[in-house]
Amino acid sequence: MVSLQVLRSRPAVFAFISITIILGLVKLSQSLDHRPWTRYTSAGGRKPDGNSYWPVQQQPQHAQHGEVLVKPTNVNITGMVFYGRRSRVESMHCYVERNLVENGGWLDEVLWFANTKNKEDLAYLDEILKRSPRYKKIPLDKTVGWPDYAKLWRVVKRGTVYVKIDDDIVWLADDAIPHMVTTKLANPDNFAVSANVINGPPLSFLHFHLGALHPFFPELEEHATHKNRSDLQNWRPSSHPFWAGKSDFEWALDEKPPSGNTHRWLRLKDDKSLCRTPVAKLTYDFWGPTYESWAIAAQQHYSLLENIERNTTHLYKFQPPWNMQGQRIRINCLAILGDDVLDTDVEHWPDNRGDEDMIVLDLPKKLQRHVLVEGRALAAHFNFMHQANLTSTDLLSRYNAYAKEMICKPPPKPTQQPKPNPNPELKKEQKKEKERR
Repeated sequence: MVSLQVLRSRPAVFAFISITIILGLVKLSQSLDHRPWTRYTSAGGRKPDGNSYWPVQQQPQHAQHGEVLVKPTNVNITGMVFYGRRSRVESMHCYVERNLVENGGWLDEVLWFANTKNKEDLAYLDEILKRSPRYKKIPLDKTVGWPDYAKLWRVVKRGTVYVKIDDDIVWLADDAIPHMVTTKLANPDNFAVSANVINGPPLSFLHFHLGALHPFFPELEEHATHKNRSDLQNWRPSSHPFWAGKSDFEWALDEKPPSGNTHRWLRLKDDKSLCRTPVAKLTYDFWGPTYESWAIAAQQHYSLLENIERNTTHLYKFQPPWNMQGQRIRINCLAILGDDVLDTDVEHWPDNRGDEDMIVLDLPKKLQRHVLVEGRALAAHFNFMHQANLTSTDLLSRYNAYAKEMICKPPPKPTQQPKPNPNPELKKEQKKEKERR
């Protein structure tokens, strides 16, 4: 030990020791004050021990950097799902259920618009509806498409924040809905708030320049045996081999998928190869290749799976919110106040304008109220109409595998009814015994 007399005679030593102690206390304070996101990681779902599902968030919720997200009590928060395809909703409905209030989320109610006449798809919707009394089915006299989606907004009510979630949102971050709703209520002059959507033009361009996209190419081997490789159903990119091919290989945006029923995209070893992959052709645009290319969409999704596995989804995020300044943004995942919709005479929206046209273009221009993109609210949209070839990949099975492992709540166990007593004489004796007591 250094004596007090020595410290007094050597002020430099005293100062050094004092600073060391202070820095140590600061570091200890920071470590004690750290409060991780309640659902463990961006991968979500199970605890690290893998034994138990669905840790329920406690209010208030702690997002990254210690920010507190508190569910508002003065408005209802209702989800809106335009349902049509079981293949997409198999993973999507797990995220919706995860965001119900009884599971620690913010959704008080979810409206499921039954926009299909397919009996199997409708039967699957009925199974989903049984999972929560907060689910409400909205039957439609006939299926609708563009521009008639706009008519579905006539059901909204005042005092409610509506979170529209497309049925092909295949991944949703735990704090996405809280961030969207919080930003909308904190910015009442703005008309709506979009999530930061992967495969949602023009945001794809931002994700590329933020470093969130990685080099992937489609596997070229037609009849791969996959010996010594992981099952194709495994969602983790690290469980699959690296891509093998020529160093100058490129994949044209209009190239058709490799032959075969299902193919996968594989990671390139060298990050510098990103410049020759499809996403290198991204532009800040709402149409064109950014909207139409199935290859660009595929690479975005495989990059997301890598970021989920590596817990690097922060690469997509940005602050403050991105103001669209009257330009188009997709409404795959969007928060809007029911009052704002009703104040625009929603019953008489033009017949030749879709809901996206009205919500992000016409009404913001007329009202001089902007649409924001909340950069911390992450979601993934599977595909647009022109990206139909995306279904030739194994992506849907990977998203389903991830949701099943990390997100989906086990189905409720059926209640067992007591078996009836088949012996009437025994039943009489039991009744007499009860009366004697």
